[in-house]
Amino acid sequence: MASIVLIGAASFGTFRALRPSKGVVVPNGHLLFNGWGVSPVGDQVRIGDMPLKLIASPDGRQLVTTTLGFAGVHVTTVDTATRAVIQTLDLKSVWNGIAFSPDGERSTWVAATAAR
Repeated sequence: MASIVLIGAASFGTFRALRPSKGVVVPNGHLLFNGWGVSPVGDQVRIGDMPLKLIASPDGRQLVTTTLGFAGVHVTTVDTATRAVIQTLDLKSVWNGIAFSPDGERSTWVAATAAR
């Protein structure tokens, strides 16, 4: 039994000695809580945390999203050409239901509060 423990300890020590050491991980804007890194691609528009759903208007000029996170509950509309937020509505609660009318003139979203 002692020889198995000794062999295991020696193997682990050899592994640690041969493995290249990593630098200290310092949190920044692209590092998640678990130490994994994120490299964003393309243009980013700040819409809130934890988006539930994103849909594009039929003509592709607008994007509507619902978010539910630490920053609050929102429905946000973004202009896809300028990548600017057109409007943000603060809500008490929001669901995953968003849709545009077929002509693209209106968007519909579903929100609900708990029954009391």
